[in-house]
Amino acid sequence: MADVPVALPGEHVDFWKPSNFSGTLSKGFAGTNGYLIAWGTLDGPPETSAPGADVQRHIRFWPGGGGSLEPERRPDAGYWIVGSWAEWAGPVRMEEEGADVFAHTVTLGVNGWEQFQILIDADPDKILHPGQSGAPMGSPVLGPDGDAEEINSGCCWLIQGEAGE
Repeated sequence: MADVPVALPGEHVDFWKPSNFSGTLSKGFAGTNGYLIAWGTLDGPPETSAPGADVQRHIRFWPGGGGSLEPERRPDAGYWIVGSWAEWAGPVRMEEEGADVFAHTVTLGVNGWEQFQILIDADPDKILHPGQSGAPMGSPVLGPDGDAEEINSGCCWLIQGEAGE
């Protein structure tokens, strides 16, 4: 077995749909190939066993969470959202739902996903972003950065689901 290359994937993958197809390829010593296609689905909503898992859903400033904004960086007019559904033009004001809780409804396009960033006071010098492309919910918030290139650099959150949701 020392001369046979082996790849053992050990990466955890977060699936964005409740069902999934996966495949496993096998190549035999005599040249026989086999491929297994497996399908699985969730029986119900995902279970959360980690204490404080809902805290991951709140926007947190600075890498790893914690911290707070300096007074000069806090919003005067609120938070604004800009994203792929509007071709990254024309930020829209987010609705304040409660104390320090802001929301915006996004309808997913035909591709089933959208990307976005958050601006403080619709100011391109105050961009909140995750620091990576396609970041999932619960990713740390970076910024506010005063570099308009952040909008074009791909540093944004990703929302996935079914088209029209």
